[in-house]
Amino acid sequence: MARAESQLEVVDTDVTGWESVVLTADAMAARDLEPGAVALVAGTRTTAGTVEPPADGLEEGTVALGEPVRSNAGVASGSLVSVTAREPRDADSLTVVELESTGRVTEAAIKRDLSGRVVTVDDEFDLEFDDATSARVRVICGDPTVFDEDEVFSTVEPLRVSDATTLHVSTTPSAAVRDQLLAESRTVFEQSVTRRNELETAALGVTEQNALIVGLVFAGLTLWADLRSGGDPSSFVAEFTFFPLLVVGLLSLLLSVVLAVYTYADRNHRLSRGGLSIESVGRFAGIGLDDVRAVIRSEYEPDTLSLRRAEANTRWARLNNQKNREMKRWTTNAQIALVVGFLLIGLVLVLELLVILGYLTPP
Repeated sequence: MARAESQLEVVDTDVTGWESVVLTADAMAARDLEPGAVALVAGTRTTAGTVEPPADGLEEGTVALGEPVRSNAGVASGSLVSVTAREPRDADSLTVVELESTGRVTEAAIKRDLSGRVVTVDDEFDLEFDDATSARVRVICGDPTVFDEDEVFSTVEPLRVSDATTLHVSTTPSAAVRDQLLAESRTVFEQSVTRRNELETAALGVTEQNALIVGLVFAGLTLWADLRSGGDPSSFVAEFTFFPLLVVGLLSLLLSVVLAVYTYADRNHRLSRGGLSIESVGRFAGIGLDDVRAVIRSEYEPDTLSLRRAEANTRWARLNNQKNREMKRWTTNAQIALVVGFLLIGLVLVLELLVILGYLTPP
């Protein structure tokens, strides 16, 4: 297997902790890792571990992993893994499913055993309790979830279990429940995509409409001034008694175009935080290439994959709906600016006509 420059080879070396990740000093420095930091280990799957101080005798280009980290990453001795720094979030809630046990196990007992650990979705742990019972559990979901990324399978968020974490112990849903959940989540997701496409089409249409209207209004006002001045282009301002009010109306029309352009463009691009460069904004329209690669490399069972896809559909729907609400609000603002501009310009023309007819004295 060809090794990427950033990959390390897993070796059999005794480590001090089951969830330990042990690298050389140079490898830690290259990855900006310190002892006690949390690192993501990506092999067949991606999991998290705690970085230990550098081990004597560990060769460059290798890494030693505690048994749970090795198992959850789906690797063995000689496998290649990527190790990166990742700051964990405190878990507000965590849901685990009990795969097997030697007796009755309570949520409180599982939480006590997991407390202080950093976990990722799909991690499995063998837990031992004071009453000599044991259990194997799998983490199936946690909160907070990453909402600034559109990759679901390829993006892993480490969560730290604490005393404040609410733990739920679930049972594996039946095939019928999984199918229904997946179908309903897909329906909600598809509705959000359809609505987003409708709003994007509407925003583009409003942009073209408002730009055309502004052009026609400018042409009409220019013709008005030209007829009143006898063709003198230098007297445009002088031909309007209420020119300041006209300027406000014209600016409102221009604002409607700017808002319409922003509504459409910002849904697909945004200014990067570090400067003025424009970067693409991910469209939450389904599983992407990175996710496909992550699933191919993984060892997901069909039931696990179905549940993760249902979670993905719900997440994408939520993100789409957030953007849909923003787009609707900005499109409405653009139309309000257009109406205000029309009303002001209409008022100016009525006042100008009253002045011409002698019903109103110029200020």
